[in-house]
Amino acid sequence: MANTIYIKKGLDIPLAAQARNIISLQDAPQNYAIKPTDFVGIRPKLLVEEGEHVLIGTPLFYDKHNEQIHICSPVSGNIKAIIRGEKRRIEAIVIASDNQFQSLPITLPDTLTPATITATLLRYGQWAYLRQRPYNTIANPNTTPKAIIISTFSTAPLAPNAAKIALTNEGTLRPEIAQGINILHQLAPCPIYLNTNFATEQFDQLEHVITTHFAGPHPAGNVGTQIHYLCPLKKDEIVWHIGLQDLMAIGTLFTRHHLNTTRIIALAGAGIKNPIHYRTHIGSSIEEYLADNLTAPTNQLRFISGDPLTGTQISANGFLGFYDTQFSVIPETRERNLFGWFFPAKHAYNVAYPLLKPLLKYLPQRHITPDSNLHGERRNFVVSEEYESVFPFRNIMPVELLKACLSKNTDLMEDLGIYELSGEDLALCEFVCTSKINAQQIIEDGLALLRETNEQ
Repeated sequence: MANTIYIKKGLDIPLAAQARNIISLQDAPQNYAIKPTDFVGIRPKLLVEEGEHVLIGTPLFYDKHNEQIHICSPVSGNIKAIIRGEKRRIEAIVIASDNQFQSLPITLPDTLTPATITATLLRYGQWAYLRQRPYNTIANPNTTPKAIIISTFSTAPLAPNAAKIALTNEGTLRPEIAQGINILHQLAPCPIYLNTNFATEQFDQLEHVITTHFAGPHPAGNVGTQIHYLCPLKKDEIVWHIGLQDLMAIGTLFTRHHLNTTRIIALAGAGIKNPIHYRTHIGSSIEEYLADNLTAPTNQLRFISGDPLTGTQISANGFLGFYDTQFSVIPETRERNLFGWFFPAKHAYNVAYPLLKPLLKYLPQRHITPDSNLHGERRNFVVSEEYESVFPFRNIMPVELLKACLSKNTDLMEDLGIYELSGEDLALCEFVCTSKINAQQIIEDGLALLRETNEQ
């Protein structure tokens, strides 16, 4: 029987237009892209040129800091464009799919050991599925983690249905999950935690894992929250983590000799007429899914790779992030409401209304249609308990930590527990913030400073 951890602090934002629990059979998009910016701390070195033909698993670039780590193509086709930004920084490698989805020939080792498994994952680009805390970078293959976290669900707004991904149409657990767990068990001699928020006895029957049920509001599905309650991090300790679909891809590689880059994603949000799940590939273009499916012109909508709280804004012909499992589309607006801080507005969420807070528990919840409006202006920190009301980490003081990051006090950042966090763990604090503080970016900047300091 799985242990249950109850998360009391947090907030579920009831956004309208959640994806329906069916998977569309729409044809695959024509274009895909891999963005080096999706990988924290990576300095990419290109291995391909425009016009070159690639297969699934063909290395596109490697990390200059660690040349073992290759990022590979998720589809077969031709390199359509290499998009560069300032100072010739590589922003995206665009691939025009040939719709054949052919992969490199797969050669697996005769004996599975930590060394041979690591070499195989690195060779075919699947090591990038494993990330580590602190820093949320790709896991260092030369280290041994304290534990491995497998998060099977997300509690973020408009997230895809986890049960739809984990279970077959007959209601049985997909075999790739157990196969992937077996590979991780042979890869690293450490506890493996499998975390879920939906009930199924089949998770309890899995070997080599400690199954934990998380109950409660967002951010119960965040990896940082799960690490905090299962295996808190100290300085010089490392925890690896991996998503459910990435775990299944590793299981598929070692059992079917096949590179699986498909993903089940959710296309959702108030800007979508028909919010639904799709089966696509990593780096998929959003453009094909938007045809005749928008509630407003594109210049009146915001397109996001990821969820509305933590995702990355993209264009109407942008691409899915490497680790993202959803596209979110919400209205774009800059309208200001007179006395918006005081009176309820039609589309705003009532957590921000000071006069209504004592009455919230007596009011019926309704799904809301969010937009990109901040409903306020950025200002200095306002001392309140807003952050603490949605921040479930025990013994971590979010306001003090943010101030330590702003002052670049690395010793204080460490003492206040920054190593367990990434930017997404402060997303709700940012959402409820009276001062409109960009908390996620502040934490990411603080982690980047610590990473540079500790690497010297």
